[in-house]
Amino acid sequence: MNNNILVLGCGSQSRYVIDIADYDNSINILGLIDVENGNSVNNIINGKKVIGKIRDVEKLFSPKEIKLVVAHGNNSLKQVLVKHFTDLNYLFSNVISPLATISKYALLSGEGIIICHNVTIQPNAKIGSHVIIHSNSVIEHDCTIGDYSNIAPSVTLAGYVSVGKKSYVYTGASIIPRILIGDESVVGAGSVVLQDVPNKTIVAGVPSKILKFVKDETLSVSIIEQK
Repeated sequence: MNNNILVLGCGSQSRYVIDIADYDNSINILGLIDVENGNSVNNIINGKKVIGKIRDVEKLFSPKEIKLVVAHGNNSLKQVLVKHFTDLNYLFSNVISPLATISKYALLSGEGIIICHNVTIQPNAKIGSHVIIHSNSVIEHDCTIGDYSNIAPSVTLAGYVSVGKKSYVYTGASIIPRILIGDESVVGAGSVVLQDVPNKTIVAGVPSKILKFVKDETLSVSIIEQK
């Protein structure tokens, strides 16, 4: 198994990946990639060097030499990067803390998943590709988390909750059983969600209420590299 990892991103999300690798000797991080403006190239982040920008990846490593993990909080950017490197035949690695508690009946069928310390994932939960679940979050039985979504620290999803693709559930939010969070939606920090949340909707509060609707966001690798 190829456990040589290149981390796409050099901000706060990359620090989680580095820290998880410190607890798992099977993960060998070869470096970080600045996926934004390139200003961090050659910086050292918690002992790991930022070795290049997006355009440098192909020059540095072939798809046979490494696997990638996208460590960035912007879900749309994450999706763009995954498509770009998938088209170039790169594969993506899951990075899972050995300090997480994951039921043997949970299904982590995707790739590029990041699971941080002290996460609990209960039986029959399903985690999609390129999802990050931050520390101390609880994903109860039969929950589903869609691709590219971000679960912040200390979130609680009760049984049968479904989080759509590219959604963000912020710190300390609680969602009662059988609630549907739509695609590209946002749940504010500390919210208590008692009703379904439509696609592309921001909710917050106790109980949560709709604040506004999310506009479409279009990103491309070429735009990112020109910043």
